[in-house]
This record gives sequence, C-alpha cells and structure tokens, in this order.
Amino acid sequence: LFHALRREVGDLGAQAGRLYSVNTLGSLLGALIGGYALLYWLDLHHVYRIALCAVALAAALATLHQLPQIRFAGAAVLLLGSLYAVDTLPAWRARYLAAGTFRERGVESWTYGGPGVLSERYQGGTISFYDDDPNTSVAVLDIGRSDQLTRSLIVNGKSDGNTRGDFSTMSLLALLPALFADRAEHAFVIGFGTGTSTGELSQLAETQSITVAEISTGVIAAAPLFDFANHGVSRNPKVRVVHSDAYRALQRADRHYDVIVSEPSNPWVAGVEMLYSREFLTEAHERLTPGGVFSQWFHVYETSPDAMDLVLKTYASVFDHVAVWSVNQADLVLLGFRNADRALDVGRLETRMERSDFRSALERSQIRDLATLLVHEAIPLGVLHAVKLDGPIHSLYHPRLSFEAGRGFFVGMPSALPFTGHGAAAEIGAENSLLVRYLARFDGAVPDQIWEEIASRACSRRLLDCRALAAAWSRAAPNSKNLAGLVATVTKNQGPMYLGRLRRFLDPTPLAAPVADRKIAAATALEMTQLYTENYAHCAPFEPQVLLDVWRNCGGDRDLCQRGAETAQRLLLGDTVPRAEDWLLGREEDVPPAAHLAPPAVAKPAPEEDEP
Repeated sequence: LFHALRREVGDLGAQAGRLYSVNTLGSLLGALIGGYALLYWLDLHHVYRIALCAVALAAALATLHQLPQIRFAGAAVLLLGSLYAVDTLPAWRARYLAAGTFRERGVESWTYGGPGVLSERYQGGTISFYDDDPNTSVAVLDIGRSDQLTRSLIVNGKSDGNTRGDFSTMSLLALLPALFADRAEHAFVIGFGTGTSTGELSQLAETQSITVAEISTGVIAAAPLFDFANHGVSRNPKVRVVHSDAYRALQRADRHYDVIVSEPSNPWVAGVEMLYSREFLTEAHERLTPGGVFSQWFHVYETSPDAMDLVLKTYASVFDHVAVWSVNQADLVLLGFRNADRALDVGRLETRMERSDFRSALERSQIRDLATLLVHEAIPLGVLHAVKLDGPIHSLYHPRLSFEAGRGFFVGMPSALPFTGHGAAAEIGAENSLLVRYLARFDGAVPDQIWEEIASRACSRRLLDCRALAAAWSRAAPNSKNLAGLVATVTKNQGPMYLGRLRRFLDPTPLAAPVADRKIAAATALEMTQLYTENYAHCAPFEPQVLLDVWRNCGGDRDLCQRGAETAQRLLLGDTVPRAEDWLLGREEDVPPAAHLAPPAVAKPAPEEDEP
C-alpha cells in the first residue's frame, strides 16, 4: 500500500505514519474480534475464512484503485470469484486439531507419515462434539457403544477427563472432602470437566447447592453429553454453572463453602499454575466454613521432584492441617482442613460411610468398606508440616510452578512423594495413620479377610503402600492361604528376597552381628536403603534401627559403608534430607562423622502398631 500511495502525497513520512496507524488499529481489532469475540459463535476455520475474505476485499479495492479501467464490475467479479474460492475450502478436521501430538517426545513410526496419520490417533473413536471457544478447543471423543460407551473430554488436544478411566480419581476428589467435612451442604467445584465430581456431590442427601466455575464455553456446551455418566448434572437443580475463571468466581461468591474441589488441568498448561498459588489457596482457605475441607488434584507423571515439593510446600504454607491421599499410581488428592479436630475420628468417618448415599457413591469406585478406603491415605495429617521440604513456595508475585512443571513435562519424567519416613514425621505418621487406628480395634488379631482386602486394594491400584502392606500381612499371617497369590506375584516381579527384606524392616528385633567374613555387602546395604525409602508406608511403618544395623554390619566398600551408617544415623535423628540417596552418594559435604552421633534410644511401637 505504501508503494501504491507514496506518489500521491508529497510527505512520505506522514503517509507512512498513517498506514502504520491504520495497520496497528487493524491488528488490535483483528486480534480482539477474530481471536476472541468471533469464537463465541464460530470455530477457528470460520474465523480463518473471514480473514481470507477481508484480504480479498482489500485486494479488490487496491486493484480498483491502481487499475481504474477495470471499473467496479471487474473488481466485483474478482471479489466474487475470490469469495467463492474461499467458500469451497473444506472445514478443518476435528481429529487433526484434537490429535495432541505434543505429548509424544520421541520419533514414532508415524512421525513422517504426513498429516493424514493424525486421523488415526483415536482409532475406533468418534468425535461427537467439537467447538473452538475464546479459551480452548474442546472435543468429545466416543469409544464404544450403548452400555459400553466411554467418553473423553479433549481440551486443546489433551485429555482432561474420561468417564471410565478417570472415574475413581474424579469421584474421590469430591467424596473425600465431603466425608471429612462437618457437613457437605454447600460445595464449590473448580472446573466442570466431565461433571463426575459435581455429579457425585449432587447425589449426597445433605448437599443443597453446588457452584461450578468453568472458564470454557465449549466445556459448558458439551456438558449434556456427559449426563449419562454423571447423574444428569446439566439438568440438576442443585447445580449452578458460572462461566468464569475460578479465582474471580470464588472472590465474588456471597457465601462460605463446606467443600471446595479443585480439579484443574496439569500445571504445565498455561494459566493453570495460578490455581496452585499461595494467593489462590489462601482465598480458598478463607472461603471454607469452620469445618470445611479443600481438595486439590495433583499428579506424579510428567513432572519433577522439584515441582512436587513446590506444590506440597505451597499447600502446607496456607493450610495448617494437610493430608495427601493416593487414588492410584498416577493421581493424588491433597486435603486441606480449616479445622482438623475430627479429622482423625475413624468412628465418625465410618458412621458417615454407612449412610446409604455415601455407601452407594463409594461402591461406584469399588470401595465397599472403611478399610479399603483408608488404604488410599498416603501422607497422614501432620506429617507434611513435620518434614523439611526444600525450596521456595509458588506465588503470583514470584511464580515458579509454570516453569518447573513445564520442564518436568518436557523431560517426561515421573516423580514421587517426598520421603517422610524419618524423625518426627515418621512418628506423627504412625500415630495419625487412619488405617493404623482402624486396625488397632482388632487388638493385634486382624482378620485375614481384612488383610486381604487392604493389601489387594493397594496392589491392584498400585498404591504407594502396596508392598509394605503385603510384607505386614505375610508377617502377621505367614500361613494364610489367601496370601499365597500375592506373595507369588511380588516374588515373580521383584525376586525371592524382596518380601523377606521388607518384613525385616517391620521387626524391631536388632540384627545379630555377623561374623567377620560374612559382613553385609555394601551393594546389598544400598539396595536395602532403597527398599526402605521407596516402600516406607505410614500405615505399616518400618523400623529405622534395622537400617542402621544393616549399615553397621556393612563390609567391603569402607567409604560407602561409613556414609551409609551416617545416613541411617541421621534417619534415626530425623534430620536427614528428604532424598537420602544424596548422602549415600556423597553429594553432600556437611555429613557429620558417625562417631559424633551417639545412637539415640528408639522407642518401640505399641503392640497394635507393631502387629496390627
């Protein structure tokens, strides 16, 4: 345009300025209208066509200006021809846009197959809904038919919920805070998703209202498609969906809530890290009733230990009473209590579970009694505040989670909860473990059926306490017929000595000193330490004295044996770092000499905790 108009005026600078001004204004309006406003009614390919039509109109006007001999009729023909060509363009394929190839980090067999391979990403599935809204691109994927139908919500190419595979996670995310709260009359849910959490809350008799904050109009529009799996939430009079981001919706709320459920997407998704910030958690804390409970989802896949510590430390900086529950090998539920006076009351929890509404809801997740529920507790109340987590916290004034979570996602590494089996954290965990409190009622004679229920549940769901409970069961009832299958599975997967070594950690009897030529090899002691830190469970706590005896009887690599003894000694004192392997590998320089640390007196656990 500048080339065409520069000969018409003498002041080239003014002409260039006017063109730049118009261009800037057009860019702003285009971004606002085409990149946001139009997406309330249109999809991306519609907006793209409108942009092409605008370009065609501008080209027709410029051509008419430069070649006036074509007259209006000629320009109109050119314009209509261009518009017709734009109209014949095919719609963009929803399967392509929902393919989600960004989660593939390596070269696959289909990598160089061209765009056509994207249509095969969901083989056997049908895209039953698609919508581009100003915030997200939302698709609904159907697999199966009739009573075998399973539906997934695909947001920006990423699955954000499945009616079958994610059911237990989304269900327990809502039911756990409802069980622990004084009452669950009024609830606030962050993110609609498939509506499973909202649906489970709506089925509780005491629930009067549920406010759902959902930022995506596409997710809201797709809500009726999930009614078959969430008790018809989109038609439930108890439920009110607010189209807003969670922070503003919570700030504008005119009441306090008994239950607040936060189930956002992964924190490496842009904008989601705000829901893990200290400021947002503080707002949620202040919006709870005195007996209210806040639950937050987090995950152990595609993240890093630093991101895990960052989330947990930030959460504990706001809530004075925190517990962490594990749904399966991938998903965690963080529980924050406004008041924890009755959080350790197992009898009250059992009474609430016996209500028909709670019982029916939990049975949908194959939880049929209190024991199979309590096995999901990973970090009991009070433990997180007793352990020293490294690093800072995440706040809106100094955001760190977006970068740390993004780096963990890019690398694709799995993470784990920090090690809390030492010192005060271990003592508090053994005392506050709800499963330990439940098993104590049997006075050391736990029925074999109970052992089978809790161990089978833990191992079938790949929970953190699976192997520790298997070892505790084999120690309490070594001749149980029901135990044989589990022992065979563990032995096949981990080796014949695995379960025996874990059982040894449950025995407070000191190890006998071996003869000089039969010392424990340093490599074996290192394996024992790894077993200790990876399998420690507060519901079946290990004896740190056993680990210390192992390293004191260590032979071979003198330096490693000394570092191991020092590490185990610090484990007894409770001042070791969360990742004890740093001490063993010599990555810390301030390890005090073992001679300067006198062995402390280790209190034996109560009989019901030693042999529950």
